[in-house]
Amino acid sequence: MPLPNFLIIGATKAGTTSIHNYIGQHPEVFVCPRKETNYFAQNSALCLLEDTISNLEEYEEQFVDVKDEKAIGETSPAYLAVPDAPKLIHETIPDVKLIAILRDPAERAYSHFLMRRKQGKELRESFARCMEEEDIDPARSYWHRGLYGEQLERYYKLFKPEQILIILYEDFVSDQLGTIQQIFAFLDVDDSFKPDISKRYNANPPAEPLSDGMRKKLIEMYREDILKAQELIEKDLSDWLK
Repeated sequence: MPLPNFLIIGATKAGTTSIHNYIGQHPEVFVCPRKETNYFAQNSALCLLEDTISNLEEYEEQFVDVKDEKAIGETSPAYLAVPDAPKLIHETIPDVKLIAILRDPAERAYSHFLMRRKQGKELRESFARCMEEEDIDPARSYWHRGLYGEQLERYYKLFKPEQILIILYEDFVSDQLGTIQQIFAFLDVDDSFKPDISKRYNANPPAEPLSDGMRKKLIEMYREDILKAQELIEKDLSDWLK
């Protein structure tokens, strides 16, 4: 039974649900119908055990409907943040292609907070309070999920650079079709295919934007890691520091 030859590893609240659904329309691409199997993150408190596939047999069953697709993949945004995930992935599927979508970490943290408020999982009254407190529950650690430099470094130590595609969320928003076709090219499938990208998935309801004061505070918290990420991925991230 086949295992994935590509994974979308994150980040949370960076368009992964939309990308998962768009690329799954390609006739040469099979995406696991179940988003967030979390198989390679199963030992982490970032994942709820009841929502996690914990054995290889059950994981393989997710791909039982694969026919002759060239690209076989799944999407679990926790993989980027979970420290042990790169090692487990490398041990199981060392030649896998990895796709990471990175969003301005300050905006990502705020969007994550808004999502959990919408879900009824975040009971604190403000984002500011969340940033003032050190979370005991890692799933609510909005700040730590945005440490892309630290997270990606673990992947680059184990995988070849050509196995990793980094997409900036801001580029995806400005050119959705172009970004999806870039992913198709990376997966070595027909990149002229045009999926239906009219539907937006997992969007937050309208809300007050992140305040200037909080953004400045978060930029300073993230500054060192943003510079590390910029060097690793060789992309200009200076807008994240404004």
